[in-house]
Amino acid sequence: MPKGGWQVESPDRQLRVTVAFANLAGTAGYPAGERLYYRTERVAHGATTEIMPWSPLGIRRTDQAFVDGLKILKTDHSVVNQDYALVHGKRRRVHSVGVQETLRFANAAGAEMELVVRVFDTGFAFRYRFPESTKLASGVVSIVDEETGFRLPESSFATLLQHENPKYKGINYEGDWHRALPAGTLSPVKSGWSFPALFHTGGDTTFVLVTETDLDESYCGTHLQAESPAGVYRVAFPAESEALGQEHALPRSTLPWATPWRVVVVGSLATIVESTLVTDLARPSAVADVSWIHPGRASWSWWSDGSSPSDFAKIVPFIDVAAELGWEYTLVDAGWHLMTGGTWLDVLAHAKEKKVGVMLWYNSGGVLNDVLRAAPRDLMFDPVIRRAEMKKIAAAGVKGIKVDFFDSDKQTLIKQYIDILKDAADAHLLVNFHGATLPRGWERTYPHMIGVEGVQGAENYRFNRTFPERAPWHNTIMPFTRNAVGPMDYTPVTFSNSTHAHLTTDAHELALSIVFETGIVHFPDHADIYRALPDEARSLLSTIPSAWDDTRLLEGFPGKWVVVARRAGRDWYIGGINGEKTPREVTIPLNMLDASIYAMTMIADGNIESRFTMSSASRKTADTVSVIMEGNGGFSLRLVPEHPTTP
Repeated sequence: MPKGGWQVESPDRQLRVTVAFANLAGTAGYPAGERLYYRTERVAHGATTEIMPWSPLGIRRTDQAFVDGLKILKTDHSVVNQDYALVHGKRRRVHSVGVQETLRFANAAGAEMELVVRVFDTGFAFRYRFPESTKLASGVVSIVDEETGFRLPESSFATLLQHENPKYKGINYEGDWHRALPAGTLSPVKSGWSFPALFHTGGDTTFVLVTETDLDESYCGTHLQAESPAGVYRVAFPAESEALGQEHALPRSTLPWATPWRVVVVGSLATIVESTLVTDLARPSAVADVSWIHPGRASWSWWSDGSSPSDFAKIVPFIDVAAELGWEYTLVDAGWHLMTGGTWLDVLAHAKEKKVGVMLWYNSGGVLNDVLRAAPRDLMFDPVIRRAEMKKIAAAGVKGIKVDFFDSDKQTLIKQYIDILKDAADAHLLVNFHGATLPRGWERTYPHMIGVEGVQGAENYRFNRTFPERAPWHNTIMPFTRNAVGPMDYTPVTFSNSTHAHLTTDAHELALSIVFETGIVHFPDHADIYRALPDEARSLLSTIPSAWDDTRLLEGFPGKWVVVARRAGRDWYIGGINGEKTPREVTIPLNMLDASIYAMTMIADGNIESRFTMSSASRKTADTVSVIMEGNGGFSLRLVPEHPTTP
């Protein structure tokens, strides 16, 4: 077993990460020879509990390997204390403190590598950094592979997203989720598992969420390998077949160079849901003036009528309903450049009259994408063409763009994401990515990125016959996994039936506007569906924020049920959804309220005669609220101070 090494403790001294040299031959299938490993422990009430057993470290470049024969050169200890603001997300103001240890090693050839470890009260992260300048004539090196692994106790259970096979769908994080898998279960597909990965590490309340953040154009997006013997999940690179088999799968760069942070959130399910580690570890905003960035709500016509973006007359009702409900935007999807009965400029004119901003859809295009049926395409790939297009539409009054069909995590595509964000910032355009990778802290660095799909969302009611059966429990997994690591454009609150009928109740659908978080909430149903809602439900959709001051998990378990509370100013919104077919009663303490009396509106599951059950009452901090969610049901609460000016 390892001896000595370097210990890094969290500020509260309850989470400990130890890095050490060891020869663990025979343990968890590790090879013979002295290598670097790390272990994670929880220290509380005089007892030490192992959270993650000894897990492998190491990385290989084309020119050097940093796996065997390493020796320590120096260490550097520091405290990273940050206060920063987010334009949108779980909370606007974030205070983050982490303890950092930088360990510099040299291999037998004298080449240097740093392992940077940062430990917080709610988790830890590490990255590799190559501090030296490139010495090769080409100036470029590649990563061959990472030994990096995350070992979970064999008694753990996992909630994992099946990584997609690039030959069939492309990589857009819309695969199937698997529940209650014993740690080490082989993935059903060779592609492996996607980030984030959630693990329940035993019979207690400790959970581990693994992901990555601060990904830039110098690296590719990674995931987890299909095989995880003895519960060791190792980092995997994109498949060669991604992006139509073009471009390199392995990351390459000049030196100095740093990998993305490998992030491990540790704690209760509330810790997971409320964590800001992904943005804590991301680079600060690259946009100096954020005053033009306005999160918001949007109507979206494509879900209810796929031909509508090409028909001016069909777009008008969605602009009008956005104006009626106070939504800031409308999204005009694929085909708008072929519009009949008017043009996109006519759409802008009508929207301006209604004081509604317009976002336009684009195919990411280029030679790495063969989706020809959806256009306009090839306007977001070439930098010269892209900047000209952005300048043109911004000058006309367009507020943002939705860019679709990236379908790969290769480094070239990651660079395209970043380049789009940089150019859009210059043009003052908001950006929403679809057919996209997982957000990796970009909402902090590029705060005008107000949404990312990367999820099986409501569009699956149109073309996935198995989605309605899975949707109730699938929705309860998202707050603990996908939405825990970044904004998630699920396009929620669909009441009518598309190709495949809902099995969720209307109250479940309404609650998704609270349970899910993103900087732009696209409401995709027919305009008349929203107009016909009861006053209380329509009022909720008119007032629901898209940026929050606080987020709290009140109760729940992935795949079963979830209740989330969010605050904007002094107003609280609480949403609950049931992922099971049997009713569930929840009792909600209102101790998050301040001393004021609050006016509460509840919208819960209805009965045979009605879609919803509505009620209102006055509530204060000492009160509780009980509500029964029907099978696949849900509820929404809105709590507003009765005397807003009272301190």
